[in-house]
Amino acid sequence: MAGTGLPGRSAKVLRRVLVPVALAQFICSFAGSNMNVMINDISEDLDTTVQGVQVAITLFLLVMAALMIPGGRLSDRYGRKRCFLLGLVVYGIGALLSAVAPGLGVLILGNSILEGIGTALLIPPAYILTTLLFRDVTSRARAFGVVMAAGGVGAAAGPLIGGLITTWLGWRASFGFQALVIAVIVLLSRHIEDPVPPDRTRPFDTAGAVLSAVGLTLVVMGVLAADESLWLTLGLLALGALALLWFFRLARAREAAGKEPLISTSLFRDRVANLGLVTQNVQWLMLMGASFTVAAYLQVVRGYSAIGTGVVFTAATLGLLVSSLAAERLAKRRPQRTLVITGFVVSLVGIAVLIALVYGLRSAWAFVPGLLLLGLGLGVMLTPSVNVVQSSFPEERQGEISGLSRSVSNLGSSMGTAIAGTILVAGLSTGAYAVAMIALAVVGLVGLAAAVRLPRSRPATADGTAVRKESSPARALLSLVVTDPGHLPELLADFAVRRNGPAVPKTVARLRREHPDATEQELRARVVASGRRRVVSEGALVGGPFIVLVPFAFCAALLSQARTILELAALDGRDPTDGTRAAELLVLQGVYEDVGQARAALVRTAPAVGAPVRRRRWTALWGITVRMARLLGVITPSEEDQGEGGRVRRAAVRTWRWLLLAVVFLVGLVAPLVWLPYMAVSYRRADARLTKRVLAYYFGDGAAVQRPSVSRAAPEAVAAAFRALLSLLVPIALAVVTFLTGLRIADSSWPVLGIALAAASAAVGALWYWRRHRHRTPTAPDDPTTEPTPPDTAQPHGPGRR
Repeated sequence: MAGTGLPGRSAKVLRRVLVPVALAQFICSFAGSNMNVMINDISEDLDTTVQGVQVAITLFLLVMAALMIPGGRLSDRYGRKRCFLLGLVVYGIGALLSAVAPGLGVLILGNSILEGIGTALLIPPAYILTTLLFRDVTSRARAFGVVMAAGGVGAAAGPLIGGLITTWLGWRASFGFQALVIAVIVLLSRHIEDPVPPDRTRPFDTAGAVLSAVGLTLVVMGVLAADESLWLTLGLLALGALALLWFFRLARAREAAGKEPLISTSLFRDRVANLGLVTQNVQWLMLMGASFTVAAYLQVVRGYSAIGTGVVFTAATLGLLVSSLAAERLAKRRPQRTLVITGFVVSLVGIAVLIALVYGLRSAWAFVPGLLLLGLGLGVMLTPSVNVVQSSFPEERQGEISGLSRSVSNLGSSMGTAIAGTILVAGLSTGAYAVAMIALAVVGLVGLAAAVRLPRSRPATADGTAVRKESSPARALLSLVVTDPGHLPELLADFAVRRNGPAVPKTVARLRREHPDATEQELRARVVASGRRRVVSEGALVGGPFIVLVPFAFCAALLSQARTILELAALDGRDPTDGTRAAELLVLQGVYEDVGQARAALVRTAPAVGAPVRRRRWTALWGITVRMARLLGVITPSEEDQGEGGRVRRAAVRTWRWLLLAVVFLVGLVAPLVWLPYMAVSYRRADARLTKRVLAYYFGDGAAVQRPSVSRAAPEAVAAAFRALLSLLVPIALAVVTFLTGLRIADSSWPVLGIALAAASAAVGALWYWRRHRHRTPTAPDDPTTEPTPPDTAQPHGPGRR
């Protein structure tokens, strides 16, 4: 992230700040949801009821919501870092007090009051620091993506982690875990430097802080009292509305008198920010409301244990993690309005699936699809909603808007728990569960309506200019070939020459400049070695749910192969931008026998090249993928397989390869990285055959580069095998842990193991893609500076080596 933050601050320094901030958001969100799976344990241990635990959870969220705005103003006055550390200390004391609570009253004091106050003190400065340190939209989206991912995962994984701790150590140990994490955050926070000095002269509106806290408290308490008395509910809601009205009138009066109110009424004059605040409120209302509803229903109605309930929630955690990690890429490619709308639609579909499947099925699996969709939808829209609000105001107003933003979000969390909990307590049954989920869906429609009213805009850069979405070469090629699958080789050849050809002369010139004493054969060997590594790297793919990305990997590998051929042609003195190179590519790939036939085919196909992309025909993707595999040579028999031995030998070899592919596919469902060594070996063998033909065609010395042997494994193949081995250990470890601990859902360990394996497979694959994307250079694919120089150890043993 270098170059995206404040001047003089390196990417390493920014990451040091982001880690404790993200951990703080994680633990605060975790605290709001982990108690959902402790309802039975806490109520039995402290001799209270489900409603008593619900009140404790709701009060914690309410205290956060009521004090977020004052917390944001205090951070401006006394400093972001100081308030952040003070909040951590108060939170830690509350966690320790909750761990030793003898009754519900002490638990409310420690968890609801002290932890709520600590959260209100530490969260606003965390968001202010993120906004101030990351200036442009893209880097800020990346940073908020990390923070919101931590918060979303904390809220979604709270039931799972809390369930594990409660089952093995007891519910009190969960608060000890929170105190431990707080201690780690305090240690990490020593690297934080406040980018803006505190302003002790700024006044603090005490009356406004009291009125806002009282108003929000009365509104939420009114919702909680709905199952007791309708008149009490109406009275509390009316008093809360009057307190909030008084608060706004006081703020306006202070502004008219030239004094600074707790929160400026001008913040509510920005239409875009207002709509963003509504979406934030509804998102957290849906997340926390659904979390409490499903957790209470599973434990009280279905009789699930804490760990069983937590395992079911793994689906939501997985969805939030995957979609949040994609925040940066999505922010570059799609407008924030589109992301928020998409998130609401997917979340509403998830709630509908939760209602429908739970009514039709008694298995725990009935909750998984809906929770997964809910997590995916919420993860997609959490970051853009925050970015919409925070980016609407200048630096000097970040304290106000950060406090307001977090207050609105936590108000949504407390309202979600209050609404869902009140409906459930009124009648804990499948009917009450459905009514609670329907109520959350109705509120979700309000959020969707607000998202639709957000202005249409394209992603913007730091200077406010629109970003033009530019497809990767592999994506562009796939978009092209699906319009005319019957001419895949011709479209590929023409595209490769047009896309890669202009950069090839610079690459070859740089190679000659860096190795002035190398012979022509040594230069060819370097091009071949570099191209082979590029094919293996660009064409890498993993299994599990990511197997659907095979067409993109094959397109990238084909383009890498074509580039190697063009570089070898350039070494022979041929123009890599000439259309004849496209015809030669077709001949070398074995599509046509001679250049004349290939050139005629390219002329016939020319009108389709560059034509507008029609609606993708997904039914043709399988055929395109198989054709690309044959064109790459990964499923083409080698020369020795076609030689002596006859038809029986060829059939046996073909059968063996398809069986091996089937085994890799099945194992890859739970250990996705097993595809890496399989594809590395396949690419290397296929590339060796193609290289031999290319060298013979251009230079007449096809033996200059030996084909890879089993005895000399390439470093990239060894690394891929090591990753695959680690990937295999994950499902084995999960299976052992599942059966040794006796974890069960619906009296069976298989649902637990299935959920764990699916979550682990998706997480490992997502981590691999994330690391791959992170370590890739940001320069354009056809930039010659992106090509690494082959190390001296990669020199082949061809005739050119002396």
